[in-house]
Amino acid sequence: MILGVPLQHCVPFNSDIPPLEHKDIVKALHLEVFVVKENLSSKGGLSGFHLDFVVDKAEECAAQGNWEAVCALLALSVYGIMLFADEPKFVSMSAIHIFLLKNPVPTLLGDFYFSVHNKNEKRRGRLVRCCAPLFHKWLVGHLPNDDTFRNPHQARNWARRLVVLTAKDIRWCNQNTKSGDFVFSCGKYPNVPLLGMKGCINYNPILLRRQLGYALTHVPKDQDLVESFYFPVQDNLELVKQAAGAWRNIQTKGVTVYGKCNNISSSQYDSWLHERARITLLPFSMGEPSDPVIVESVNMVEYNSLKQEKGKADKLNAKLSEGLRKTLCAKKEAEREVQRLNELQKQSNERIAEDADYIRKVCSGEDILKKACKVAKEQLGRAEYRLIERQQRWEELSGRRRQVEIEIRAENEQLKSKENEQHEALRLAEQEIVELKIRAGVKRTKEQDK
Repeated sequence: MILGVPLQHCVPFNSDIPPLEHKDIVKALHLEVFVVKENLSSKGGLSGFHLDFVVDKAEECAAQGNWEAVCALLALSVYGIMLFADEPKFVSMSAIHIFLLKNPVPTLLGDFYFSVHNKNEKRRGRLVRCCAPLFHKWLVGHLPNDDTFRNPHQARNWARRLVVLTAKDIRWCNQNTKSGDFVFSCGKYPNVPLLGMKGCINYNPILLRRQLGYALTHVPKDQDLVESFYFPVQDNLELVKQAAGAWRNIQTKGVTVYGKCNNISSSQYDSWLHERARITLLPFSMGEPSDPVIVESVNMVEYNSLKQEKGKADKLNAKLSEGLRKTLCAKKEAEREVQRLNELQKQSNERIAEDADYIRKVCSGEDILKKACKVAKEQLGRAEYRLIERQQRWEELSGRRRQVEIEIRAENEQLKSKENEQHEALRLAEQEIVELKIRAGVKRTKEQDK
């Protein structure tokens, strides 16, 4: 009701939900993938975005007219810094997850209820771990409206004003509560488990009815007030899974079932409430105020003196505020310079990593070349050895060739000599044939003469 955010009928944020992917964050914040990857950082063991990045990115998107991104980034800042704060000026991944689920109400209730109950159980007088503005808004909504109680100039502080309140002074039913359904059980449990960032606790719907304006005319049963869940999230993941699983099967009930009732208390219920306060040792009395409101008065001299002192204090405060503003501006400028130097260092580290990778590749290539050179030398040695063998073989073959050529020349000379002898013999034979023909012709002539 205070946030104006309706309760979604879905499983609330818990440690059993799968981690976010970059594409989910990119889509919700209207940013680029590389912007999300480069600016995700860690603080206090948590992953997320620094607030300066979110604010600077929102200003940059506003200058570009990208109002969807501006609204998403500003809303995410509210989730991470106010509603679900883990580390100062840091938007954790858990807050981002709840922002994307669009169901912050159960986690807010869990954070508040578990923190208050935890401090009361351990008697710790320290701050509760929840959204302070919502806590204040809820608390003031149930306090008396009369000026005597709200007058800031009262002599009594808030603690003394609250300690004298009785059950009749509290506005149990908020008139701004809208009619509709409310969750009265989850799964097999007769009540509703609330999962916070640090712990899990259940609320009992029978007690919720009074704040919604239902009549309580009898003492609640013990089974309606049982404490089903109260444990820290750490080291109880199995119980967290069971509580989250119960939200997959919720039952709701309409406000018209019981009907509205202006007189929401009875003597029987008041007796039960007083007894519960005595047993649980609530830190306030149930009686009437023990001391009246005291209004002090001052004369004009004191008033003028106080007014002058206030004027001096206001001037000093303005001077200090101006100095603080300049200091904050210088701090922001220094933070931007540190961010710029960090970015330069990051780029330098990336270049060093690239150079190292290049050197590693060069060294690896040099080793490969050395191995290849060694193999080539071995192959060259074997080739030289084979070349020497072939040269020797060539010399042997050349020697045999020269010898064969000499033998061939000798045989050619012999053949030429024989050929010449045959030509000479042929010439002599031809001469003999001619002489024989001449002799035969002379003989024939003589015979004819005879």
